[in-house]
Amino acid sequence: MSNINPKYSILILIPLLLIGGYLFLGSNEQTESDMSNDIVIAEPVPEPVVEPVAEPVPEPVVEPVVEPEPVPEPVVEPVVEPEPEPDMANPPPASNPTSISIVSLDIETNSVTVSVNIDGDFDHWHINLDNQLSESGVAGGIMVNYQFSHIFTDVQPGEHTVYVGAVDSSHSLVGEQASQTFTVAELVVEEPELDCEFGFAKVEIDMVESCEMIVIREDFTMELKGDFQFKELTIQKGVTVTWKTTEENLGAGGDVNYHQVFEINGLFDSGSLILGKKWSYTFNEVGVFEYVCPPHPWMIGKITVVDE
Repeated sequence: MSNINPKYSILILIPLLLIGGYLFLGSNEQTESDMSNDIVIAEPVPEPVVEPVAEPVPEPVVEPVVEPEPVPEPVVEPVVEPEPEPDMANPPPASNPTSISIVSLDIETNSVTVSVNIDGDFDHWHINLDNQLSESGVAGGIMVNYQFSHIFTDVQPGEHTVYVGAVDSSHSLVGEQASQTFTVAELVVEEPELDCEFGFAKVEIDMVESCEMIVIREDFTMELKGDFQFKELTIQKGVTVTWKTTEENLGAGGDVNYHQVFEINGLFDSGSLILGKKWSYTFNEVGVFEYVCPPHPWMIGKITVVDE
């Protein structure tokens, strides 16, 4: 009974006690009836043995079952299939239809600026003047990258047509080419207004203008700057001419640092005229006087003196 639960032991013990008591009472009644006939000294009935109630056995402590952590499945990288090589003979159709249009055409004298707009897939674009782009193979014309305009220069007067087309990396047309016709007007060249230098005046003979030398009647100054400012003049007798050096880089590269006014017959000589220095001479004699700059023999001047 050591393995019987105490609760069940009590339930079993109670009916046993009841049965024992009933038997005990029955035996007493029989004894008393027997004693009425025979006096018998009954032996004491032993008390029933009550077995000790067993201590409750504690239920075993069930350790919680620790589920093992799931082992992550290995990550399998997807196998990337290599893209097939493009079939250059039969290229796939473009995902978007490609179209090109001429949005502006600006003409300025002999220059023409063509601007385009391109929708869809393309690599770059080509442009040509007066000749269509090729519909098969290389489109031809002028290749344009990284911008949407092109300038033609020196376009001759007359009517012209410009052709443009979007192309792929093999320079073949993508989509339809576009074109536009324009006209460059005859260039009217205006004759510049005749500008006569010092010592000359503008005259017009038979509607033709020209510069003719005049007589200078007032004193004046000319600069020495790489050359004589006025190479040939006519002056009135008594006019004073002043020469002044204004060449700032004079003397560079081993050159002398001065100019000089020397009359070829020795009539006058200015000596060295460095930067900022000037020298004057009054022409009181009628005649033609030629002079040079000895350090720079290409510098030649002539003054004609008249008495009028």
